[in-house]
Amino acid sequence: MPVAPSVVPPPRLRYPSAKFILRGQTIGFSALLALMWIAELLHLPQRFFGDSPDAMWQRLGVRSFSLVAIWLTVHVTTVHLLRRLHELETFLRVCSWCRKVEHDGAWATMEDYFSSRFQTDTTHGICPDCMRDQMSRHMVARKVVPGERAARAEERQNETCRH
Repeated sequence: MPVAPSVVPPPRLRYPSAKFILRGQTIGFSALLALMWIAELLHLPQRFFGDSPDAMWQRLGVRSFSLVAIWLTVHVTTVHLLRRLHELETFLRVCSWCRKVEHDGAWATMEDYFSSRFQTDTTHGICPDCMRDQMSRHMVARKVVPGERAARAEERQNETCRH
């Protein structure tokens, strides 16, 4: 008896959380700001490059303001991109043929997916639009005499193929 190969889903990639990414950016920019202040307080530009000590606070203010403006731009852009990424990751991939749902690399029936993911049971029903459509088809089918049923079925099949 042949043994069916086991299907192993691909490993799930772990993405760092948005808070982790934003915290890392903030720490990096804060470190740059601290290094700028330490360099000015230790008079490193004057010692190594011969800069004038008179413009120290003015230069430090402009550089600090510029760095904070860059950090704010990067922070806002990153928040926007992370929200968009989260939005795109929340799409549910559904097979257009059999209606199975892909989750973590494996395909499951819609019922199995909802029961495992949301701890909810599912049931089947019919929406009002489909109910009207099915009832109208049913009423048409009941009015057709047995010899005409095949012709009507073929007609419906041709209509479906054209759409």
